[in-house]
Amino acid sequence: MAETKTDSGRKLRYSRQVLGGVLTTGQVAEICRTSTLTVYKWLDRGDLKAHTLPGAQRARRRIEVKSLREFMENCGMPVAWLDEFLAQYKEQ
Repeated sequence: MAETKTDSGRKLRYSRQVLGGVLTTGQVAEICRTSTLTVYKWLDRGDLKAHTLPGAQRARRRIEVKSLREFMENCGMPVAWLDEFLAQYKEQ
């Protein structure tokens, strides 16, 4: 969550990403109440769509909110989890 970040610059950057409709794999894991390893498995299988950041030394991926919402609906996960997460950033 944004409140747990100690670096205010990082908090601001993630806030802008989330409000722009892009999530990290860690944020997706938090929203779906699972591990990042599971998120990477979903991505590798093609179950969840993501963009790979250019020039990253390791595969850094970003997931669009609309893709995650569609994935959650298809898997029967409560979309309210996503809405609750996004509401945190809108309140700041």
